[in-house]
Amino acid sequence: MIANNGSNWFATFTIDKGTLDGVKVDSNVLAGSGLVGIVTEVGPNYAQVRSIIDDASNVSAMMLSTSDTCMVRGDLELMSDGRLHFEKLPNNDNVVEPGEQVVTSHVSSRFLQGLFIGYVSDIDVDANNLTRSGYITPAVDFSKLQEVLVITTTKREMTGGEDAGEGE
Repeated sequence: MIANNGSNWFATFTIDKGTLDGVKVDSNVLAGSGLVGIVTEVGPNYAQVRSIIDDASNVSAMMLSTSDTCMVRGDLELMSDGRLHFEKLPNNDNVVEPGEQVVTSHVSSRFLQGLFIGYVSDIDVDANNLTRSGYITPAVDFSKLQEVLVITTTKREMTGGEDAGEGE
């Protein structure tokens, strides 16, 4: 069960699962085949999720075919057009075209690698000629979220971080 903040978009929302269900802060949240966001607060029977479309959201991502990394930034104004913004993609010889799949990168400290974000819809070389930026059509329809899947193992636990031990 999901409750949002009353807007048309699920920028932040609450789910009816919490620590009693294994949900933790930094648990990754999916819907269908795509990344929705990350748990930012958790109680025994609820969790607060910040979606990747929220203005405060930044996700380290990469182009699936080239492994070139970029940043995907949330922007609620862009979301009304059904798009996310990406930036800081190196302007190298690697070809990235509309339709390219974008996934979470290995660089991220909180998101598991390889979670599907969406498809490149537009891409341009930035004025500095060193980087490229553009837009992504997200895999998830953020106006129609009804159910989400929470991955209860965090990136920190998978990589042997400080909260990965027994009994902590």
